Amino acid sequence: MWESIRAIHEALGIESTWAFVLVIAAIFGLLTGGLLNGVLSPLEYLKQLNPECVREIHLAGGDELAGFYTDSHSSLTPNEVWSWAYTFGPRFRNLRAIVFEFHESYFEKMGMREITAELERINELAEAVSLGVQQLRAG
Repeated sequence: MWESIRAIHEALGIESTWAFVLVIAAIFGLLTGGLLNGVLSPLEYLKQLNPECVREIHLAGGDELAGFYTDSHSSLTPNEVWSWAYTFGPRFRNLRAIVFEFHESYFEKMGMREITAELERINELAEAVSLGVQQLRAG
């Protein structure tokens, strides 16, 4: 699977709309599952990623299904993903959006207070990323 994602990225090139969609899905969805399932190293992928192709950060949580972690949008964003977003987000000069996605059937499980806190946390991340991008451009 990992090599397939890489091959698609190379075949599409960084100017492709689909390239950044695949990149975001890989970083904040598939990578979480890959890390927890022992398939791939998110940090290695993020270190090698061309930051110019990232337009959106997708945040979401998941759960375990049949022994595998899935990006099912059923919970809050895992702490590891927040850490990656703060570490790598400021490198994404072309970033245009940070989104939190959850499936409506999990609203009661997650609760309005937790969802609101997640959105506030996204606002803080957006400010940190913006500051980091400004420093990159100035430096």
